[in-house]
Amino acid sequence: MGGRGASSAISGSNKVTSLVGRDGNIIDLSESPLQYGKQAQSLTAGEKLKVLPFEKEHLNANVEHALLVDKAGNVVYTNTGTDGGVRISKSALEKADVLTHNHPRSGRDNLDVLGGTFSNGDLKAFVGNNISTMRAAAHEGTYIITKGKNFDGRGLNNYINKAEGKYFSAYWQKARNLKTKEQDKEFNKYLVTMHNEFIKNQKKYGYTYSLEKRRD
Repeated sequence: MGGRGASSAISGSNKVTSLVGRDGNIIDLSESPLQYGKQAQSLTAGEKLKVLPFEKEHLNANVEHALLVDKAGNVVYTNTGTDGGVRISKSALEKADVLTHNHPRSGRDNLDVLGGTFSNGDLKAFVGNNISTMRAAAHEGTYIITKGKNFDGRGLNNYINKAEGKYFSAYWQKARNLKTKEQDKEFNKYLVTMHNEFIKNQKKYGYTYSLEKRRD
């Protein structure tokens, strides 16, 4: 985490073909360009005062940190987890409006891997509770998903679960015999594919989704 923007981009596009990782290495995305969207308008003024500093503070952490706030910006819950996840109480998920957390990956243990979009566990927490917006701050930017009026959480969860199983299996079949650097490249392709699945299904399942570029 903690990369500072794209080192190259597709001309006239909001897609990038490479990124500088936290350790200064170039993450090659030439075979799977990463698409950015517009800045999300899903936070209230009170939420911004707590959410944005929290994301900046933990951007370079090696473990996940979570923050939940209500619409006024009151902190409902915070917790620190591991490099693979962070636990959040059910009562906090019912009280909060926004959940943000970091996705640590790139630069740790010599990996050059994107932080990536929402996991299946992230999505289940988002779908099954009252929070309206979930954010995941990664070195490449912040992934943001917000429920719409006609949000079909069950449909989205089922779709993403199937897609995740399909594309991860395809990744592993190809990558399991590769060296680490090539495995990283294939894993980034998988992460970009899942990101694209979230992008293309917004209208169908009634939500807004974007990868917002780092502001700092």
